[in-house]
Amino acid sequence: MTNFSTAICLVATVCSLAQAADHKFGGARRLNNLTWEVLKLDQQPVRADQTYHFTTPRSRWIYLHVRGTDADNPLRFSLDDEPILELSGGAQETMRFLPAGVHRLGIHPQGSRMIDHLVLRSIPEILLHNFTDRPAGRFKTTHADYLQQQIIPHVNTFVVPRAIVVGEHPYLPMFHKWRNSGRRWLSSYNAHGTPDVGDGNFSVDEAFQFITTRAVVTSPLMDGTLCDEFVGYDDISYANYGKAFRRIKALPAFEDKLFYIYAVTLHSSPHGRALANSIIETGGVLAWERYLATQPTAAAARAYLEEVLLQEARHYRRRCPGSIERMAACFGFYSKPGGHMLNLYPGVNQKVWLDMQFHLAANDPTFRDLYGLMGYHTEYSDEETLRWMCKLFRHYGIEGRTERATSDPYLSPHLDNGDFVEGLSGWTIDPAADESVRAIRKAGLGYLQARDGKPQGDTALRTVRSAARPNRFSQELTNLQPGRWYTFRMMTANLDDLSKQVKPAVRVTIDGVKLAPERSFTQLIHNPTWRKVPPFDGERRKAWHTYHWHLFQAQGKTARLTISDWLESTTAGGPVGQQLAFNYLQVHPYFASP
Repeated sequence: MTNFSTAICLVATVCSLAQAADHKFGGARRLNNLTWEVLKLDQQPVRADQTYHFTTPRSRWIYLHVRGTDADNPLRFSLDDEPILELSGGAQETMRFLPAGVHRLGIHPQGSRMIDHLVLRSIPEILLHNFTDRPAGRFKTTHADYLQQQIIPHVNTFVVPRAIVVGEHPYLPMFHKWRNSGRRWLSSYNAHGTPDVGDGNFSVDEAFQFITTRAVVTSPLMDGTLCDEFVGYDDISYANYGKAFRRIKALPAFEDKLFYIYAVTLHSSPHGRALANSIIETGGVLAWERYLATQPTAAAARAYLEEVLLQEARHYRRRCPGSIERMAACFGFYSKPGGHMLNLYPGVNQKVWLDMQFHLAANDPTFRDLYGLMGYHTEYSDEETLRWMCKLFRHYGIEGRTERATSDPYLSPHLDNGDFVEGLSGWTIDPAADESVRAIRKAGLGYLQARDGKPQGDTALRTVRSAARPNRFSQELTNLQPGRWYTFRMMTANLDDLSKQVKPAVRVTIDGVKLAPERSFTQLIHNPTWRKVPPFDGERRKAWHTYHWHLFQAQGKTARLTISDWLESTTAGGPVGQQLAFNYLQVHPYFASP
């Protein structure tokens, strides 16, 4: 048997790592702001039980990954004498939450065995809201398999819907399987008695009564809850909620429950700071809402992140000591048109924008010792962006990388003027008649698409369908990488009557590429319910758009995109004289997961 007293012994004796040990975290090797490497073994023979001791000065998650090729002699692994993983051939991984203190990793062979590779890391809490929401798009597998293969391996804490809490969800068996793997499950509830919902101010007793009677709080299935939300008012109800959380955590029935909150700028007021301090001191987490919209240029994007991410985090560090160490940076990845969209500009690669945010959290000194990473949320996303979020979780939070996850540029160089802000510049126009194709500005169009960068989205190309032949407009796609997959996206609308729930007759042709029609889709979408007054006619009703999403593989460095307002080359497919709007045209590299 081999024993080591602390993680620093593991680093110095076993790993022979060049980077200096981080004594603040028990001597483990710091990889970035979020992740420490505690133990690493390569080509390690194991002939008898071995135990490795390591220290975690703070309560955190650990990640264990092992790889071996000998399937005849299984290896069992234990953590503090509890079995956590068994390896035959191939590779296995697991995550567990550990309280601060000294812990033991046990390796238990059946006969002599070689470990090809083993790594033990201390990692952040990685949270995803929501466990079962279905993102937009077409899947190669069922949604349940998609979750198990693409999402769950990269997350250790899920926010789950009420149907799971009460045991009525079809994914309940999967829920139990992954909860038993050591992951945490939280459910959310709306905070009442605050200015955020406008229903008066709760006293401490009222907040206590409200919290302790929520089914999601008392459910034995839930490890904890997320109270939604505290934007940042200087209101006594905030401090009273904080006092209530302290009182609740002191009760034996709730001492093991986790109390997290969604928060924005609690640092900016005394009552907000009182609430933040209560969460910090009771072992909760501030799910810091950073739902950041894209900016028109890379320079503007960097300046914006300095303002709303780094400066705000510095305020938290200075005004609420200890807050960064109890904060999960909750990045919004809204990418679903019609409901919530953070990508306001079609030329911006939203995956790059998200990578920029994660990269700062993982590397900038402002975020040193950041507790967690979080994403919000799957219902507002497409399936590609959700997978990309999980890629970022793993890249920065589990693998501890410091370099960017992608080298793609912020502005994709494949298609120009996709919102027709510059009129028809960059486009080749083939009108069916005079003035049947032209650039327009329609106030409120972007608003109805859920683009908040007013007036972004109010410009478009308008066609008037002819009986003689189709209107066409086209552009050469450039700077493509042969063999790489891309997406083309576009929104269309019936300008004659936005209330009609009918897909307009439109044809999209991309010449010189390999199309994937089985993965592509068009989808009718309407303005969000909370956008109550469409500015077109003043009536409170739905305004419909169609979202076009096409997947293709480049065969050369260029391709030809052509859009027509006829359904086929010889068939109009729609009313003559109908006015259609086209905008949000874009081409970006597609993230194809293994």
